[in-house]
Amino acid sequence: MPRGGPGSAGRSGRIETDALAVDVRGAGHHRPRVELVGRYRSIDCATNLLTSYGRMRDGSQVLIRPEQPGDIEAIRAVTAAAFRGAAHSAPPVEPGGDPGEATLVSWLRDDPSWIPELSLVATEDDAVIGHIVCTRAHVDDQSIDDRSKYDRGALGLGPLSVSPQRQGTGIGSALVQAVLAAADARGESLVALLGEPAYYGRFGFVPARDVGIVAPDVSWGDYFQVRTLSRYDGRTGQFRYATPFDKF
Repeated sequence: MPRGGPGSAGRSGRIETDALAVDVRGAGHHRPRVELVGRYRSIDCATNLLTSYGRMRDGSQVLIRPEQPGDIEAIRAVTAAAFRGAAHSAPPVEPGGDPGEATLVSWLRDDPSWIPELSLVATEDDAVIGHIVCTRAHVDDQSIDDRSKYDRGALGLGPLSVSPQRQGTGIGSALVQAVLAAADARGESLVALLGEPAYYGRFGFVPARDVGIVAPDVSWGDYFQVRTLSRYDGRTGQFRYATPFDKF
């Protein structure tokens, strides 16, 4: 199964030290705080749709906003470019085709697990240069009697993609922080991913087993990580990604 990292961008430098702590609105009286990378001028989570505008490490100005219908082809191209040749990319669905992550995004978009406001793009001069998505997942906690709580709260993060020529400038970090902010504003409980601990640890991700979440594949070890959010309810148990992930 593909990991959540942005191709080789998982080895990009540190988070900007001048990141701002921003109040995220849009979840009633619940207003989580989350640090966002870069000098963000505005955050708008009205109706749980996040749009942010910031300056990256190389001085470029990037807009992060929800995916729009016209972005779909560009998202596929960015995802394919980011994972092409990456050490842990998924195999193409068709021989000689795009890396599996590009097809996975399309499968997820057509799946009930898709959450439109958690599919975010990074754009520069109206061109898509990065993408991140969180989809509905489940933690099989048998102690939860309220089915509505079971069906809401757990998310799987990935794929995360940044155009190869823009990796290492903070765009991947900005996308991760943005989607975590949007997930928190929605009242989600936790986000899980498969990725490099050295990269994702800076965003508060920890080995999933440390909080009692069991990986779909125990061989993943500490690469399977969880970030609990403000409304984490203490659930533990087996984690299940959205069905399209099972095709790899």
